[in-house]
Amino acid sequence: MYFSSLIAITSLIAFSNAKASVQFDILDSLSHAQCSSSILSSSYSICPSNLELSRNKHHPSKSSQLLSINSNESNTTLSTSSTPSPWQYPPVCSNITFTSPKPPQFCVYTSTDFASGRGISLFTTPKIAFKIASLPAFTSSLPFQPLYNSSNPAPFEIRQLPGRGMGVIATRPIKRGTILFAYPTIGIYHNSAFPKTHNSSFSQNHTSLFFLSATQLPLSTSNLLYSLAAHESHRQLHNGEGVIGRLNTNTFGEDFLGQEHSIMVPETARLNHDCRPNANYYFDARTLMHYTVAGREIAVGEEVTITYLKRN
Repeated sequence: MYFSSLIAITSLIAFSNAKASVQFDILDSLSHAQCSSSILSSSYSICPSNLELSRNKHHPSKSSQLLSINSNESNTTLSTSSTPSPWQYPPVCSNITFTSPKPPQFCVYTSTDFASGRGISLFTTPKIAFKIASLPAFTSSLPFQPLYNSSNPAPFEIRQLPGRGMGVIATRPIKRGTILFAYPTIGIYHNSAFPKTHNSSFSQNHTSLFFLSATQLPLSTSNLLYSLAAHESHRQLHNGEGVIGRLNTNTFGEDFLGQEHSIMVPETARLNHDCRPNANYYFDARTLMHYTVAGREIAVGEEVTITYLKRN
């Protein structure tokens, strides 16, 4: 289910996969988040009445046919570009049958080299995958460097919170404008490739592609995805349905070529919802980096939160 939040940030973003800093002016830019209805069942009731939910636009599929694109076809897909294909596996595709005479084709593309070995999987159309592969996120030679490390520890920690699951808690005072998270996405999923709800029956072949998108990632990255919360019916599943359950609960919404997608950033997904959040987030669609910035001063022991809601 999708939710949107209005971002009002003007700060100097330290581009985490470069050694130089980049000035971002993102006042009034719109960012989207997706979370589960189970989360909102407790939080939405305390929110002001001028907040509305932005409904999920995943579309149901009636049937799907699994297709494998061989390496020759894969190379042909990118033959119009001078940039070599970044994918380490041949794309595997599924045709989903809708009422339209020309059903869309969705394929899994995986790069294990992306972001200095963090990896990324796409489950989208060949046209959109081609466009994404031409972005600076893939063509730049700059390595991804984590924002925090042992010599520069993060000003927060992840803890188990009573009745709230995992949460992010400040361990020292955080100033307004501090960059808290700066991570590349590990997954981009076309919304029309999803089942409509978390308990929809879905073609086994098509569901297996969600599993493929996770298992083709580097093991450490795949483990990040599986460590996230999911609906109770999917919590213990380590298959396609388990991946779908975690995506439905933890992804953020972004558009590519005007079509709605869900992006997965596991670290940022740890942030819980608040109607009056103390942090805001921003997605750079060129570098595929997702940033979270402190919107005000945050005290020691305070939970860092974002909003899942759209303001009128």
